[in-house]
Amino acid sequence: MKKMLTLLLAVVMTLSLAACAAKNDTPAGSEAAEDSQNPVMNFVGTYGCDRATMIVECKGADAAQFTVTWSSSAATHAEWTMSGKLDTDKLTVDYTDCVKKEVTFNEDGSVASENVIYENGTGTISFSADEYVLTWDDAKEHVADDMVFVGGTVEATDYSAVTAMSGAEVEAFAAFLKGAYLNEEWDVIAEYVKYPVMVNGTAIEDEATLLETLKDKHVSDASFSAMTQERCTDMFFNGQGICMGDGELWLLDPNYMTDETPVLNIVAINGVE
Repeated sequence: MKKMLTLLLAVVMTLSLAACAAKNDTPAGSEAAEDSQNPVMNFVGTYGCDRATMIVECKGADAAQFTVTWSSSAATHAEWTMSGKLDTDKLTVDYTDCVKKEVTFNEDGSVASENVIYENGTGTISFSADEYVLTWDDAKEHVADDMVFVGGTVEATDYSAVTAMSGAEVEAFAAFLKGAYLNEEWDVIAEYVKYPVMVNGTAIEDEATLLETLKDKHVSDASFSAMTQERCTDMFFNGQGICMGDGELWLLDPNYMTDETPVLNIVAINGVE
């Protein structure tokens, strides 16, 4: 079942309801502050780091709301939620209210359980003034010491030429797949494949053969570099689908132009050796 896709779509739907205005190019703490707009709006968006995804939203007049999901498997993830006031001089947010949960999912993608691991966790999130990059320092467990996330604005690319999914949904899903690919989690990748799938130019007809083919395979240095640099925003697409990296993954919606629910599947995997 496509459990994580269901989760990701729910996350980006929450993002789409954020009460912030669209991002402009004004650095935080200058004209935005003068206009009495929350300066966090300059950084609102979805950020990724391997298997972790962070969503940044506005909260009130000058604070930020953060939601981090970090997948440990297709059925389980850890979730952190925290908030704090943005220091517009340092471009940092110190938080003291972090709640960490472990969330597990049923086969149909619904939540099976939520277990609170701790409350009132502390840490700092630092933004870059020039690009969509942030750094997370977790003072509670040190699971994220100088952990760098790269992202884009909520004004996601329109992929309507190839799928009815929203741009935010597409890009959040791509960020999830990027992490699985870079971590060589072939069992996770296999859950989102449409057969036959092309692997390094060879057609694979079923999941068992795919997993056997990818067993003990590693991402090449060139493909690792290409996918590391993939921002999962404004991705190239054409009639063959959506391209990630230099073609390491190609995604296609088999339900496009039908009455079926839109869904993205992997139709090509490259760069493994």
